[in-house]
Order: sequence, then C-alpha cells, then structure tokens
Amino acid sequence: MKGFTKSAGYLALLAALVSETIAVPVQDAPLRIEWRSLSSAAKADYISAVKCLDGLPSKIGLKSSRYNDFPYVHAQLNNESASFLSRRQHLASC
Repeated sequence: MKGFTKSAGYLALLAALVSETIAVPVQDAPLRIEWRSLSSAAKADYISAVKCLDGLPSKIGLKSSRYNDFPYVHAQLNNESASFLSRRQHLASC
C-alpha cells in the first residue's frame, strides 16, 4: 500500500505540471524531429522555450526551476516502477 500511496503522490505532481490534456488522434500525433533537421528559427524557438521554463518557479515545490520539474517527476514515476527495477538491477550488475 505504501508503494501505491507514493505513486499516487507522484501522479499528483505530474497533474500539477500538466494543466490540460488534449486527446490527439494517432494520425495527428506530433513526431519527434531530429535537431539537425530543424530550421534555425525552430532551433531558436526551442532554446527560447527551454530558457523560459528555466526562468519559471517550480510548480511542485522544488527549490529550482520548472525546467527541473520534468526530469524529477519522470524519475519518480519511472525509476521506482516494478518494470524498471529489473532493468536497473541488470545495469547495476554490468
């Protein structure tokens, strides 16, 4: 039960990060684009967005920026899951 409570807490953190969820049909889902294929303007926009996130306060109470909220929540949700434990043990044994 403790693991469930911990996971529920992390899901609440994730909900704080995501204020609105939009359902997108699979055929309209965005694709990952290789950095080198982006135009100079698109690269500049991306860098500007990252700097913007880095300048905003954390939404989940960290003593850092909103930019750092994303890897923190990812680590808490994924690295403590049962499906990741076996991979972590395998990597630790290498």
